[in-house]
Amino acid sequence: MKIIYEIEYEIVNGKPVFEPSILSGETEPLNVEFDANPRWENDGIGSYEYWGQKCFDAGHGYVSLEHYGDPVWDKSKHSEQENNIIEAFTNSTQHEKLCDLFCDTYRGEFA
Repeated sequence: MKIIYEIEYEIVNGKPVFEPSILSGETEPLNVEFDANPRWENDGIGSYEYWGQKCFDAGHGYVSLEHYGDPVWDKSKHSEQENNIIEAFTNSTQHEKLCDLFCDTYRGEFA
């Protein structure tokens, strides 16, 4: 699954900053096509027996990227400076928004 995501950042003291509370409003947008492989997961255990009673735990369905890897991008489409900014973004707390977007988009395919 591919998603085009706009990373908003500023360079502060030579390093990219992504946190909205720190950004001054003079942000630079960087559009990146990320690719990830979300999957539908279930935390149920299925059929089981408890003290002679046969039961079934259907569990809860959810979308996960956990076991399938974080979103990646084609580094050949970006300059070295842009790749450094994207790499820093993937190590920031803002990266969670991208992962949530993948999961929400994948979940929407089943709605």
